Amino acid sequence: MLVIDTDYRVIAVNRYAVELTGLGAPGALMGKTCFGALVSRTAPCDQCPIERGRPLASIEHSLKVVTAGKAIRYLKEGFTPWGKAVALTFSDVTREILALQKADRARKEALAKKMLLERLRKEDAAEKAKISGLLDALPDALLTIDRNYRIVHMNSAARNMLPDVGFSTCYEALRRREPCASCPAEGVFTLTESLKVTHLVDGDYYTESITPVDDSNGAAILLRNTTREIQLIEKIREQQKTIAKSNEILASLVRLGGAMRTEEDPEPVTHLFLDLFLSACGATSAALVVFDKRASSVWFSAQRGFDDSTMHELIKTCLSERRSRRLEQGFRSEAPTRSAIVGLPIRGSDEQQVGYAFWVEPEDPVDGQLVSLFLEPFGAFIHSQLLMRLLQEKANTDPLTGAYNRGYLSNALEEERAKYALYEIPYAIVVADVNGLKQVNDQHGHEAGDKVIIAVAAQLGAAIRATDVLARTGGDEFVVLLTNAGQADAESFLARLRQNVLPGISVDLAEGVTWPVTLSMGACGVDEAPPADLTKIADERMYEAKSKHYAAEARYR
Repeated sequence: MLVIDTDYRVIAVNRYAVELTGLGAPGALMGKTCFGALVSRTAPCDQCPIERGRPLASIEHSLKVVTAGKAIRYLKEGFTPWGKAVALTFSDVTREILALQKADRARKEALAKKMLLERLRKEDAAEKAKISGLLDALPDALLTIDRNYRIVHMNSAARNMLPDVGFSTCYEALRRREPCASCPAEGVFTLTESLKVTHLVDGDYYTESITPVDDSNGAAILLRNTTREIQLIEKIREQQKTIAKSNEILASLVRLGGAMRTEEDPEPVTHLFLDLFLSACGATSAALVVFDKRASSVWFSAQRGFDDSTMHELIKTCLSERRSRRLEQGFRSEAPTRSAIVGLPIRGSDEQQVGYAFWVEPEDPVDGQLVSLFLEPFGAFIHSQLLMRLLQEKANTDPLTGAYNRGYLSNALEEERAKYALYEIPYAIVVADVNGLKQVNDQHGHEAGDKVIIAVAAQLGAAIRATDVLARTGGDEFVVLLTNAGQADAESFLARLRQNVLPGISVDLAEGVTWPVTLSMGACGVDEAPPADLTKIADERMYEAKSKHYAAEARYR
C-alpha cells in the first residue's frame, strides 16, 4: 500500500508495496509523486480518478511498472480515501497478463497459419478448376490409320490442328521421319485397350489416344494439343512445391521458436538456426557472427560451409569499424572465383545490431521476406540473452559511479589483445586521474569527494562510444579503453575532453563553494607501443601531465 497526499506525493509506504513494485527501499519512494515513481511520468495519469474527482471506492486501474532491476510487472491499482490523503493498494497480475499475451500470440499465429493455408488451398482449387474448363472446351482431332501407319481419314479439327505439309503417315504428321519407338503398331496393332502417348512437336505438346479398330487392323487416334494443359499442370506442380516449401518453412520456424524458448545456451540454437536456414533458402554456406555485450566484441560465431580463411575475413569485417559500416544496411561481395557472399545485420528487439548473418547466394536469390522470418526472432532471442548477460555483469561495476571495475577492464583488454593479434583491429588506452581530490576530501569531507568522482565518471561515460569501456581502477583514477582506435584517435579523444568536456565540469561542494574539476590524462595506442606496455606508457604520460598541472598550480600538501 502507498499513501499519497493531495499533491500525489508518497507520505507512507509498506514493505509489501516496495516488494511488489520493485522500486527500491521504502525511503527511496518517500516524497516522490506516485506517477513519477510508478510509471515515470511528469504529470498525473490521464485517467486518474483523483485528478478527475471521481468516487474512488469503485475505481481500479492497471499499471505497467518497470522495477529497479528492469523487470516488467503488471499491477492492479485500487484507490481508498484516507482522510485528506488517498491509499493506493496493489495486486500483482503479471502472471495473468503474460498468460493472456501468450495466448493471444498463439491465437494470432494459428489464425495466420489458417489464413495462409486457406489462401493456398483456394489458389490451388482455382487452378484445377481452370484446367477442367479448358479440357471441356478443347476440340478433338480424329485420325484413323492402317497397319502401315498411313492416315486413312482426318476430320476438320485435325486438318486445322495439323496443316497440310505433305505428310501421309501419323508419325510424319508429328514431324518424325520414322515410327515412334513406343508405337504399339508393328504390322498389326497388339493393343487390347486404349493407350495415351504425348509428343513434343515444334515446342507444342500433342497427346494422342490410340484405340485399336478390330476389323481393319488399324487404329483410331484422338489427337489434342495439350500444351496449355501441360504448362498448367507444371504450374500446379510448382504451386504444390511452393505450398510444401511454405509448410517446411513454417515447421522450421516453429522448431526454432521452441528451441529459443527452452534452450538456455544460445550456441545450440545458433547451429539449429543455420541448419534450418540453409534448408529453407537453398544456400550451401552460411555463417552467424554474434556480438557480446560490447558491440566491438564477438561473443561467438558459427558457420556451415565456409572455410577458416573466409570466416576469419568475415569476423574481421564485423569487428573493423570502417568495414562494418558497409554491413549496416547489408552488403554483397562479388569475387570472380566464387559466388557472392551476402550479409545482413541481425537486429534485436530495440533495433540495435546484435550480430551479422552471411550466406553464399544460391542460383535463385534468397527472398528477403524469408530472411526476415528467420532473422527477426533470432535477433530478439540474442537480444534477450545479451540483456541477461548485462544483468549478470552488475557485479563487475563500481557501486559509486556505475563504471566498470578493474576485473572487467582486464577481461576487456584481453579481448582487445586477441582481436588485435587475430584481426589487426587496433585499440588504445587512456588513463585519467582527478587533480586535487585529497584537498576536497580534507576540507569538505569524503562525501564531497564522492560528488567529484561521480561527476567525472558521468562526463567520461557520456563522452565515450557504446563500444568503449570506462573503468574506475582506483580512488580517483579512471581508465578508458578505446576500441577500433589508434594513437591519433586517442589524442583526438583527449583533445575533445580538454576542449569540450572538462571545462564544463564543476561540483557544488558546500553553500557558496564550487569546485572546478580538472584531470591529468595520458594515452597510448597499439600502433605506437606493444600491447603489454600500453597501460604503463599511458600511466607515465598521465603523471607527466599531472607534473605540468602542479607546476602551474600549487600542490595541496
